[in-house]
Amino acid sequence: SSGNCTVQILHITPTGYDEGQVEELVKQLGIPAKVAYLGQTAHTDAIWSAVTKGTGALVYSYEPNTNQHGISIDSLARAKIPPRLDFKPQQLVKLAWPGLKDNYGGDALTFIADFDLTKSDYADLAKLYDNFQDAQDAACVWIKENPDKWTHLVKFPERKRAGFVCFPSGVLHGHCDAVYAQAWALFALQLVLSVAFTAWSFVARHAPKYPDNIRAKLDQAISRASVGSASMEKLPQKKRGNKMFEWFMSMAHEHRMGVEFVDEVHDVPCIFKHIRTYENFILPNVDASLGLPPAGGNDRWASTLARSALYPYLFFSSGDGLKSVLLTGVAFGFFTGALSTLFYLIVRWQTFQLDVVAFQGGHPTRMEGTFMQIIEKCSGQISGLINAFLLLPSFLLLGYLGYAVSRWRGFQDLSFWILGSLNSTALVVGSSTNDGAHSHASKRLTYRVYRYLTVTHILCHKVLGMNRWLTALTFDDLVRLGLLTDYEALVLENDADRAHEIVNSWVAMEMFDGSRKDGLLHRRLTCDMATKIRSNIGAFHGHFSLGQPNLWSGLMRLVCDLLVALLVFGNPFSGFLFANGPMQWTVVVYTWLTVMPYLSASTIVKCLSNPYTRSVSPYIYVHIYEGEREKNSERETVLIMIKQTDDLRLLLKRHPIR
Repeated sequence: SSGNCTVQILHITPTGYDEGQVEELVKQLGIPAKVAYLGQTAHTDAIWSAVTKGTGALVYSYEPNTNQHGISIDSLARAKIPPRLDFKPQQLVKLAWPGLKDNYGGDALTFIADFDLTKSDYADLAKLYDNFQDAQDAACVWIKENPDKWTHLVKFPERKRAGFVCFPSGVLHGHCDAVYAQAWALFALQLVLSVAFTAWSFVARHAPKYPDNIRAKLDQAISRASVGSASMEKLPQKKRGNKMFEWFMSMAHEHRMGVEFVDEVHDVPCIFKHIRTYENFILPNVDASLGLPPAGGNDRWASTLARSALYPYLFFSSGDGLKSVLLTGVAFGFFTGALSTLFYLIVRWQTFQLDVVAFQGGHPTRMEGTFMQIIEKCSGQISGLINAFLLLPSFLLLGYLGYAVSRWRGFQDLSFWILGSLNSTALVVGSSTNDGAHSHASKRLTYRVYRYLTVTHILCHKVLGMNRWLTALTFDDLVRLGLLTDYEALVLENDADRAHEIVNSWVAMEMFDGSRKDGLLHRRLTCDMATKIRSNIGAFHGHFSLGQPNLWSGLMRLVCDLLVALLVFGNPFSGFLFANGPMQWTVVVYTWLTVMPYLSASTIVKCLSNPYTRSVSPYIYVHIYEGEREKNSERETVLIMIKQTDDLRLLLKRHPIR
């Protein structure tokens, strides 16, 4: 009626989406009420005042809603409104950017479509907001306390469809970002480097080849050979294009000696570069017209332990030096690095698919059945396997290395014994001359012995057929070099396989005839020097036919190869660290350091197997050349013995050798 008081309905704000609806409801209900818009703060204060003072009020609100100064809206009695006029419940609208569909946001749209909250969920969120007064904090706490409400919806179908091989183009998205592209680039680069260093190691492993036209070069050298050269200057050093190598050579005298030593071996041997004549042989050493043999490279390489000598050899030597081993080790290191980078790609891809939180935090997922879990399980097992397997290859390799070194020392010892017995024979013959100082027969005898000893030395290595220079040498070449007569060459051609035996018998006959028949040598001269030469040559030849421990060497090779394979394929598991990123340097360096000792020892064993075929052990020519030089120096002793026998014997009596 007109006497009734008008009641205020306390509303929040006139800018709400439901403005006018409450007024329409009042009109339809026909109640004396007026809608008053107070604003959020005044509206909350009015509820607080009405409840605490007990004055009551008719307020507009909604549910779920936050507490009003600690007062829950659900605790207030709701006005009774006929159902036909009451406000219908409205579902909260989910808002999402439609552009997600075209910008790799399909997973987000799928989650938004499936995610839903109940009335109680909204109420819980409202309470949390009332407590924290921060929407982000309230939502975070609710997510942690209610994982069953959303975890089953985190399926990420688009992530599971993400390709393993991808490269960013345009907008970086998901796992296919700059880091992923960098990892693929590092993977490809390390594979390429691995192949490149492997190829380089094969190239470095091959010793400098003999010239293709050995026979022509040998003919050319013999045609240009002279009676000798008064100059003892060394041949010019071979030029090499590597500036770094040249710098190392200038810094390392010892290594330069070694390089000249190897170069000398792969050139025409100096023993084929000068002609021997009787007229030159009998000249005194002080005679200016004396033609001395031309000097070649270094006689030997007795390197010191100085790093300046050894390190350049490791890095710049060719053939079966350790340069190829270093390159192979680097190749294995980059290969394991490529495997480790591939592991990083797989783990990062799976983390993107299965664990969003870990992916955003930059951590690998360790869910059951993931590749990271497999790596961690295999890491300890592989490390234990390597440690358990390490003893057998190390034991076999060290033992075989000792055997190979002993066998190699046998080659060297026997070669020096041959050289020593030849030179000793020359010295004994020269010191036993019994004639006058100008005896033509004595000079002829010593010259024949000199020729036969030199030919014996050459044929001792030629008969093995392992050296192409010596194999190409013919008896006619020895005639051209003045070491044989035509008749002697004809005799030797009829029994070429035993030519060294025949020539050695000539030495014995000269010694016997000179001491027993012709009286040119002292009668007390023992003629067993030739037998010592023969026994040393036989022992040297027999050393090549010495049975190799094939079972031992085969087992050693097998277990060493297995160990290297374990290190190469196992180190990516045992050394992988996701935190290191795409480039796993620790795995690369660790693999290189662990495989190096076994690769090096295997290579050393191989190098020591045959002195003729390994470029690091070219001592055959040197021994022949050294022997001839020493016999030429003995020539001085021979002629002094012929000319001044009595004086030298007197000196020996006054200054006995102790």
